[in-house]
Amino acid sequence: MDKYWDDFREELRRMEQKHNRRFQQEEQAWEKEKRRFEQQAGQFSSGKNLEVERAMSLLEIKNTQGLTQKTLRKAYLAAARKYHPDADPAHKTGAKFKEAARAYEILRERL
Repeated sequence: MDKYWDDFREELRRMEQKHNRRFQQEEQAWEKEKRRFEQQAGQFSSGKNLEVERAMSLLEIKNTQGLTQKTLRKAYLAAARKYHPDADPAHKTGAKFKEAARAYEILRERL
């Protein structure tokens, strides 16, 4: 009878070890996935912040804390007049004018 219980205990110990190894592998996989996700999230957020900063500098806005629709529109119209191809012959292609419109869209979405 002791042999039966010894075999039973040994089998339980093997099953527990197998379970622990599997649990550790799953845990490592989850940690790896979590790190990958955090890195991707960091890339997206930093890219978005750069986009917003570029938009703010183009429209000559100092900070977004007190920014309203009215002040944003005012800054956009000033930039549009400044960079319009008809108003400034140096900007014949209208690239800066289009960038100002895109900057306005980016900041308007944030409000």
